[in-house]
Amino acid sequence: MGIQIRLFAALRRAKIPADDAEAVVTELEGHIAMKISEANAPLIERINALESKLTSEASSIRWTVSIALIVGSLVVAISNALN
Repeated sequence: MGIQIRLFAALRRAKIPADDAEAVVTELEGHIAMKISEANAPLIERINALESKLTSEASSIRWTVSIALIVGSLVVAISNALN
């Protein structure tokens, strides 16, 4: 049984009207969701920063590999031309 159902049942056993008990459960769910979002915000920022850095690094690696392939091709072409 989920926490919302147990809370609702406990409120009903305490003679809280169903509408009020449901409102309390809904409000608590919203509060918990907000706190989770607040707690995750720094982690999301770090993930976004890492994603940006990885994208930049991947771009640098692509350029490096491209240049290495071009230089390698030129070396082979010059070597073949000299022989």
